[in-house]
Amino acid sequence: MNILFDELPVPVEEWDAAPRFVSLAITNLCDLRCEYCYAPKTSHSLSIESVCNWSRELDANGCLGVGLGGGEPTLHKDFFEICDRITQATDLAVSVTTHLNRLDYEGLDRLCEVTHFVRVSMDGVGDTYEKLRQRSFAELTLKIAYLARKMRIGLNFVVNEDTIGDLEYASRIASELGVAEFVLLPQVQTARVARVPCEVEDRMRKWLSTYGGPLQVSISESAVAEGISIANPFQDTCGAYAHVDAMGFLRETSFSVSGTPIGKNGFMATYLMMYKESE
Repeated sequence: MNILFDELPVPVEEWDAAPRFVSLAITNLCDLRCEYCYAPKTSHSLSIESVCNWSRELDANGCLGVGLGGGEPTLHKDFFEICDRITQATDLAVSVTTHLNRLDYEGLDRLCEVTHFVRVSMDGVGDTYEKLRQRSFAELTLKIAYLARKMRIGLNFVVNEDTIGDLEYASRIASELGVAEFVLLPQVQTARVARVPCEVEDRMRKWLSTYGGPLQVSISESAVAEGISIANPFQDTCGAYAHVDAMGFLRETSFSVSGTPIGKNGFMATYLMMYKESE
């Protein structure tokens, strides 16, 4: 648990050097072919040694948590060992973003043992989900409910023309399944699809303004950049977040088009150099 004391200002010279949270795309591999996915379609994966070394650096420099994603992170050959090593060797909170389809119930139990939070990708409900993901929605909900009984989990929901009509129903299902967090991801432009249409975005904004349910609702950084307001308790915006792609490039966010390769001096040396150049 992280507690924000905004009544106790900390001098800048005493701030931690690392970002508060870092997402790591440990692999670009994925067994789905969602047209709206912005992740690169390559076979690149990060080595277990790199991920664990960077995690130890982050922990030593004040980072609060890392998020493992992709691609589909469970396709990384060392997925469970990576999670286990980070949880055993650091005080970082470890979260994972997964479509969940590859794991059986033994795998779900293992996931609970080596992570602190799981975000499940669920774009649409029922027929919409099955059309987009080519997987069983009924099986997915059983796994979500099973996980939610054992740990705190969230749902990621891509908002586009296909899914916007399911938004209210999806939030109700999420509540019924015991989900704690609901993250909206407005569709971004990829090689195959355009960004979310304005009329769809307007419907999403209206839903956000009227939602009064029990879920903690969040939204992607790309949507904030498009002018959707959020409640942000942090006064400083620099140094809050960073992303490492599956080729080992450090980026400001997962949507950034450019990045800096992390050299042999490690994560922090690259991060501080990139952070200084941006000032």
